[in-house]
Amino acid sequence: MSSMSAGLDLCRRILKRFPRNVCFSFAYGSGVKSQIGYEKKNLNENIIDFVLCVPDDKMKDWHKENIQRNPQDYSGMRFLSPSMLVNYQTSIPANVYCNTLIPIEEEGVMIKYGVTRKSDLMKDATEWKDLYLSGRLHKPVQFLQEPDETLREALRKNLQTALTVGLLLLPERFTNFQLFHTIASLSYSGDFRMIFGENPNKVSNIVKPQLESFFKLYQPLIIQHQKHLQCPESLNGEYIQDKSSKITLKMDDDEMAFGPALPPHLLKSSSAQSSSPVEEKKVIGPCLPPNFQPQEITEVEETVEEEEDEDDLAIGPLLPGQEPQSRAQLELEERALEIKLNGLEGSEKSTNDATNREEWMIELPEVRKVADLGLGPRQFRQKEGPDFSDRSSWTDTPQSKLEKEKTKSKEDTSRKSYEEKLIKERDRAMEKLKKKYDKEHKREKSLLELHQDKLKKKKKKSKEKEERRPFSREVDLAVNKFDETRKQAAIKKSKQLDTKFSAGSSKFL
Repeated sequence: MSSMSAGLDLCRRILKRFPRNVCFSFAYGSGVKSQIGYEKKNLNENIIDFVLCVPDDKMKDWHKENIQRNPQDYSGMRFLSPSMLVNYQTSIPANVYCNTLIPIEEEGVMIKYGVTRKSDLMKDATEWKDLYLSGRLHKPVQFLQEPDETLREALRKNLQTALTVGLLLLPERFTNFQLFHTIASLSYSGDFRMIFGENPNKVSNIVKPQLESFFKLYQPLIIQHQKHLQCPESLNGEYIQDKSSKITLKMDDDEMAFGPALPPHLLKSSSAQSSSPVEEKKVIGPCLPPNFQPQEITEVEETVEEEEDEDDLAIGPLLPGQEPQSRAQLELEERALEIKLNGLEGSEKSTNDATNREEWMIELPEVRKVADLGLGPRQFRQKEGPDFSDRSSWTDTPQSKLEKEKTKSKEDTSRKSYEEKLIKERDRAMEKLKKKYDKEHKREKSLLELHQDKLKKKKKKSKEKEERRPFSREVDLAVNKFDETRKQAAIKKSKQLDTKFSAGSSKFL
């Protein structure tokens, strides 16, 4: 008890460093509750986790004052305005703003604390919206500041729902350890950290040393289930619960409904509107909407019989369309309907015929030569006659022209690609033959290259200096209009001539 009181005093001293407008706070984790693997002689060696609950209208002021008091707790977020901090807090999952690994030098401990709004904590406790703070409150925690009545009721509902879910998941016989292990593991189910990074025996390490604390926390709620739950006499005893369908599914004697529910003010208004007391069946989990609920067969049969009786009795004039009709009247109406339908079909055919013209109206007639009539000249034709093989250009529509251009371009491209392919294959074969021939006859260089090499060798051999000669006007003042640079430019241009010297489609003749 002395260590517990010392830990409580330490937590309350640390709590004084925060602003005062907090409506509820608690500490949890190995820093305040015993856990296997975290047995420390000195309480200061573990990290202490805090959760601070602030009223919604004071959240902005709390962040503003806390930044002034403890600016080192925040990261770069402290440079934002308090309203932006609150907007960020309400946009992240669980709506909890956390500051981690904060050293308290005067106490020699390390803390981690999260801040949340009262409405977010109540919503998570009653609806399990994120199962973040509500999951931590399934286990024993250390209250530092007691909650008000509304928050206390929400926390009680959180424990009651966790106990009921645990009982539904457990078999007919179970122990206290199995019960509290199932409840404590609810918030860890589906957490990917339990696959890697976390100790797989974490839940057992939490429950075993705190078995008495779990029992004290849930004992008032366990007593409410005594109608279908037999409690053991000792802490290590065994529970026996009734798992029949009447208890687990209907729960006629229990007023609790699992799953989404209306807020209290809407429940009051709906109960006030319904004057007749009707026993409603309690449903566990999701259910169909009221308009999809199946009605009993007997009710349907009764309504059908009543409708038939009502149809037989008719007093007074009937509404239009409800008069009794004879067979002759029905046949006349059917015949009139057929005539109308035939008229509609005929109008559709007439519209289609109006748009579709006959073939002789949209095509040119066959060309009849004058010679066929025996009136043409009796001599040989001096010029080639006109080509009448394709006269479709006179009658082509824009759509048919586009189709012809597409087919023509496809044929041209396919023919061109096929010719280029043949030319490339022929060039490769000729290139191989040329290389083989040049190798055998030592003709790897062109005639121009051979002459250039010959001149270079000649210049190297003739290194003797020329003798001095007298000045000659014709020689020394002669202008060479075709110097070396012009010669090289002419050779370069000759390679790009677009005349008979230019390269054709094939590389070889």
